[in-house]
Amino acid sequence: HLKEISEFKDRFFTNITHEFRTPLTIIDGMAGLMEAQPEQWSGTGLQKIKANSGILLQLVNQMLNLARTEAGAISVNFVRRDINKYLAYLVEQFSSEAVRKGIELKFESAGEFFEMDFDPEKLMHITSNLVSNALKYTPAGGRVEVTTLVTDNGKMYSIRIRDTGIGIEKEHLGHLFDRFYSLEHQLSPVGTGIGLALTKELVHILHGTISVESVKEEGSVFTVNLPVIHSATLSDTPGAEYLQL
Repeated sequence: HLKEISEFKDRFFTNITHEFRTPLTIIDGMAGLMEAQPEQWSGTGLQKIKANSGILLQLVNQMLNLARTEAGAISVNFVRRDINKYLAYLVEQFSSEAVRKGIELKFESAGEFFEMDFDPEKLMHITSNLVSNALKYTPAGGRVEVTTLVTDNGKMYSIRIRDTGIGIEKEHLGHLFDRFYSLEHQLSPVGTGIGLALTKELVHILHGTISVESVKEEGSVFTVNLPVIHSATLSDTPGAEYLQL
């Protein structure tokens, strides 16, 4: 067991170093070009620096949030709203990325309106991570579908993210949500193993479950099941102030 922990730790530090090094290298390179040729590189350089600093910030936030969930330091802030409308809003934020990659992105809900308790911030992190992963591992010409379904006689709300991407080999599925476990395949040789572990923790904090089904070279389906509760105070549908991608 100690040997496994040591191997996980070594793999994590190797992967996290790579994840930090890539955007830092781009930022440093762009800064150098802007300094040497400001008229030619000021516009492109600023865009690259901003994009890669955002990647670094997201990575740091994931690490901090995972540590907070392990310490039980994250509280739940339920509100009662139309969850379908909020999810449609979240998915829409990825439309430009889908267009850029040549991927069809669709959102479909079982009925236009469904009111229940949910935590906007945590649901945003869960949905954003799963949709961004689906887009990342789906090639041009593929499809990512986000669908919702009310099951168990109205007691359970399901969110399904289906893609036609590269898929996941069967031997990896059982470890996919483990901390610091990263897949090693041709499109992503390294990864921190933080995002899906954090997603699972956030789903559990909301008293839900998350599962995955996948076939190599055919695609994957992630399913999040959340209990339908009506105890929180009714409030307006959240807007852009909740979205911190």
